[in-house]
Amino acid sequence: MSNENIKKPTAAENLMQLMSFTADKALEMADAGSVLGEKMEFEGMTIIPVSKVSAGFAGGGANIVNAAVKKSNTPAGSGAKVTVTPLSFLVIKNGEVSVVSVKASENDTKAGIINKVIEQVKALASKKK
Repeated sequence: MSNENIKKPTAAENLMQLMSFTADKALEMADAGSVLGEKMEFEGMTIIPVSKVSAGFAGGGANIVNAAVKKSNTPAGSGAKVTVTPLSFLVIKNGEVSVVSVKASENDTKAGIINKVIEQVKALASKKK
């Protein structure tokens, strides 16, 4: 069988395949497990992180024709970004559920935010004793 009978995908089909693949991978990274994180046990409490998930992707392509050699080239590219931002924590102790919000300013470091949350959880633990 000759290769002439095999239909080559068009530039648009190549780009759509690439964009579809990229979108699928972005969605895999931004699954429900990213919103409600894995539960943690701490001093008799169950702590569940709650986050905001943002995802985006872009892509583009071209159809370049070199008339001198009667050949066309269809380069394409795409990219994606997924961001997980902690919003709050559900703290469960003795059947009661409390929400500890993550209130961060632009100047806070990740370590500073974590320390604030730990202090809030410790305060909750001491109130419920």
